[in-house]
Amino acid sequence: MSSKIYHILLLHAHLPYINHNAQDYIEENWYFENITESYIPILNMIERLSSDGINPNITISLSPTLCAMMDDEGTEKKLRRYINLKLSLIEKEYGIVNDDREKRMLDFYHNHYIECINFINKYSGDLITPFKLYQNQKLIEVITTPATYPIIPLLLNRESIDAQITTASYDYSDRFSRSLNGMFLSECAYDERVDNYLKKNSIKYFFLDDNAIDTDRYDIHKLYNLENGIAFFIRDYDVAKGIMDENGYLSNPLYREFYRDIGYERDINYLKDFTLSNERIPTGIKYHRITDIKKSLPEKELYEMDAAIKQSESDASDFLLKMTEKFKDYSSIPVVVSCFNMELFGHRWFEGVHFLENLIRKVRSDRFPVQFITPSEYLNINEPHSKIKPFISSWSENGYFDKWLNENNDFIYPYLYEITKRYIMIVNKFVNNDISIEIDKSLKQLTREILLMQSSDWATLINYNTHKDYAVFRFKSHYENANSIINSLNLGKIDIELIKKLEKENSIFPFINWRVFATKSRF
Repeated sequence: MSSKIYHILLLHAHLPYINHNAQDYIEENWYFENITESYIPILNMIERLSSDGINPNITISLSPTLCAMMDDEGTEKKLRRYINLKLSLIEKEYGIVNDDREKRMLDFYHNHYIECINFINKYSGDLITPFKLYQNQKLIEVITTPATYPIIPLLLNRESIDAQITTASYDYSDRFSRSLNGMFLSECAYDERVDNYLKKNSIKYFFLDDNAIDTDRYDIHKLYNLENGIAFFIRDYDVAKGIMDENGYLSNPLYREFYRDIGYERDINYLKDFTLSNERIPTGIKYHRITDIKKSLPEKELYEMDAAIKQSESDASDFLLKMTEKFKDYSSIPVVVSCFNMELFGHRWFEGVHFLENLIRKVRSDRFPVQFITPSEYLNINEPHSKIKPFISSWSENGYFDKWLNENNDFIYPYLYEITKRYIMIVNKFVNNDISIEIDKSLKQLTREILLMQSSDWATLINYNTHKDYAVFRFKSHYENANSIINSLNLGKIDIELIKKLEKENSIFPFINWRVFATKSRF
């Protein structure tokens, strides 16, 4: 049996850039839900572990678009309002529920949102700071993604790939006051054109799905290099299946039911003062357990927290036992890479943060031969096994890109490719010229609009027909904004009032360098 198993646990956090300070959109709730139900609980978990002398040694990927929202004062004000409305709704619910189990859940929710307020106050509303703090204390490693989370193989121009990687690298260095070591490519979507731009930005490693290599020839539990020397780790999908599959931990009958929410049960007139919406949307107030995945929502039984938390402890032990068993005949020391969306823990899987904390604690208390390690630490003590040329691939089904390019959403790509081509021509026109402040501001804002158009989130939402209208609205808005700026630059008539307006609406990447989109000579 292998004497040790290295485990790189990567929690990936991303949301599309949503900044509507002048009005309310229900899509803003994605951010509020993830912050209060996943990100803050996980940060509190890291602090508890550290206080007990345990180094979690996990890796967290924060997309630049998510970081921009964490940094936005208007979004912080809305987050505080969201939490206060939750507390008001909980107080109202006390007058409705009768069962002690429901009341206990309300007690939990009340205490939880008070903790969230206290956490936000502790860091003066700056939610980037705790990630920086824990990284500086070597408790976690923070990495990032391409700037607006595009699917790299679906970008037509090398200039776009360069801009996405370079902008993300600059953004990370500015926020975290250090160089970027690693990158989580959006959805693990890879093609070889990205290699040079990772190298250009001194990125030392990235992650790929096992679809990217010939698993009959190569072991996914080893580290590999590209020809240019950049290392890459291979995700072990079997680890995720143990949690996510129909028979995985997530489906345990004792765990809280995600889909039964009072937002779909209470009278809409009762709810709208707390949700600020005339539509039925989730409130996060849930009283029931899964019971049986085959049962309908009305058949679900009331949730019992003690039993569920105990089950999460048992599942953590089972996870480690299975990992140990899997490598009992392994001749060398494997590196197991498990990648999860961060919001899985806490938001989607209510007990997930308890599971994670027990996973990390039990490695020490029960003496499992598993060592949590960050990618940079692993690179410091291990040489890559060999050089491989990965396949074009993603972590989507079968490693393809169907989710982002199909008959449902393919209509967006001609617009994206056309406006990007025109934009690159404009950049090339001005890149070597002395320009006015107005032209520079126009080119910077134009770059923001193009990058935001390239986000994969719009294609995903359109494909699944969830918030499709919002996705089309955002894509169309960025296209029209970009088109207006390009036309004004071509005519030599800058609409500076439009630029100022867009700078407020889409203020991401304040120090953006539009010149990274310029065409470079290739030999």
